[in-house]
Amino acid sequence: MNVDAEFEQALERLMKGRGFATKADAVRKVVAEAAGPAKDPDYDFTRMLGIALGPGLDPNPRFKSDDDLW
Repeated sequence: MNVDAEFEQALERLMKGRGFATKADAVRKVVAEAAGPAKDPDYDFTRMLGIALGPGLDPNPRFKSDDDLW
């Protein structure tokens, strides 16, 4: 997982504030908390659209688009 410095700092604050021993534990818990409401069969996923498009995108991608991969 590629993260930027801002995410890294926020993750470290979360770890200290909630007492997580490892980054993996912190990320796992936060993802589980975010996905918790999704157990409801009527859950509306539209608020999660684009959530993974935040920090972590490669500023210099090797390929311009998915089509360039092929």
